[in-house]
Amino acid sequence: MRRLAVIGVVTVFGFIFLDSYVAMAGAIFVAGATLACISPLSLALQGIVLEPKDLSRANGMYNAFYAAGMLLGPRISSFLFARYSGAVMLAHIAALWALFALFALVYRADDPRAAQSEPLSRVRSNLA
Repeated sequence: MRRLAVIGVVTVFGFIFLDSYVAMAGAIFVAGATLACISPLSLALQGIVLEPKDLSRANGMYNAFYAAGMLLGPRISSFLFARYSGAVMLAHIAALWALFALFALVYRADDPRAAQSEPLSRVRSNLA
């Protein structure tokens, strides 16, 4: 998740400085690919890091934040684009990616691989 977030920040922020249509299309492809991976990975990680009794609450929170982003995101982005510029809008999106990267860094102890409290093979066997 942290790697995806860093790739997303760099790609979206770098888009501001691109002039070539082909480079822009490549940046959109990379940014979209990182964004598309975040949702299924985060849901899968919920199943690993949370106790089964907390899954419904965590899923509810996930859905609430996702819905808020889907409802407010386009309005905020279009306001920034219309009021200021496309570069400001892209910087705003890159800042959101950076906040996600910071969030993932702060909560990295919840990552089963980073925690080292339980070998990953045991985590995988518990899933089976």
